[in-house]
Amino acid sequence: MHDLLEGVIPNELSLCLKSLISKNYFTLDHLNAIIHSFPYKLLDKTNRPQQIPKSFALKGSIGGNCHENWTLLRLLPLMIGDKIPEKEKTWQILLDLKDIVELLATSQFSNETLCYLESKISDHRSLLKEVFPDFHLLPKHHFLEHYPEVIRRFGPLIDFWTIRFEAKHSFFKRVVHDVKNFKNILLTLATKHQLSLAYYLDLPSLFRPDLEVGHVAVVSPETLEHSIKKAIELKYASITTISLATHACLHGTKYSEGMFLSVGHTSGLPDFGKLVKIIIVSNSVSFIIEPFTAWYIEHLRSYELMKNHASELKIVEPHELNGYHPLYPYIRAGKVMVTPKTFLLH
Repeated sequence: MHDLLEGVIPNELSLCLKSLISKNYFTLDHLNAIIHSFPYKLLDKTNRPQQIPKSFALKGSIGGNCHENWTLLRLLPLMIGDKIPEKEKTWQILLDLKDIVELLATSQFSNETLCYLESKISDHRSLLKEVFPDFHLLPKHHFLEHYPEVIRRFGPLIDFWTIRFEAKHSFFKRVVHDVKNFKNILLTLATKHQLSLAYYLDLPSLFRPDLEVGHVAVVSPETLEHSIKKAIELKYASITTISLATHACLHGTKYSEGMFLSVGHTSGLPDFGKLVKIIIVSNSVSFIIEPFTAWYIEHLRSYELMKNHASELKIVEPHELNGYHPLYPYIRAGKVMVTPKTFLLH
């Protein structure tokens, strides 16, 4: 994945943004202003992209770390998509790249999905050479073509990418920043790391629990709104009390009210629902969602959502979701939009 997130993506973003700016669709200052003012939410706020340096065209890269580049590529259609004509091939290169990242970030594959990934990679490379004939492909572009076969042999890339090892660097960076002493810094880092490891090994449990919940309230379904009460009764007919949580962290992924989840599909497109309540029954978490109608906006590679007043609330379990990543709604031009992190149908 680092071949993409810290190699191909910053390189191609630099190439395509330079072309789009030269065609006067927007200016670099305008793009940086949007990047700065965009209403990032939750993890997107943590991984908010850096502003594009003025020297990006000369460097051939926009810089940034892998999470920042991933966030920028995913949200760029919501930022500037309305300023790009429908048939612009340079824009299509970035959209194809976004599709490839979503496919590679998914945690499950079918033969059809792998064939779709292969065709996407081939189409992307052909269009890149057509639009930029003088552009020299990186070795990482070649590595990308082998990813489908790697997935067939070893499983989804997300299961063995190196991001957790990269994240370990943050501990040593913090130590260097805090001690402010570079005399024999390697000994300092080793000592601090061993003390930290000893602390965690001395805890009752080295690992966090699979499920963590916050602000739990035990209530009777009779006291809840009629729509929520009805959904609970359909799922749990004889239950007399139920636990409600404001948020839940399941296997390291945090879910909160107001997020959107993808569950089910209609006519080949994923369905979405707004997370209304999180319930805990027998130490298992379930979600009460409000179904929304979704339209796929191809030019933005995002979904426009509208509340479906005819649909009733329903309860879904984590294993029923199309993908475990919660989605954050963004209001663009008065429309509620979500853009997924992974490919949602298999």
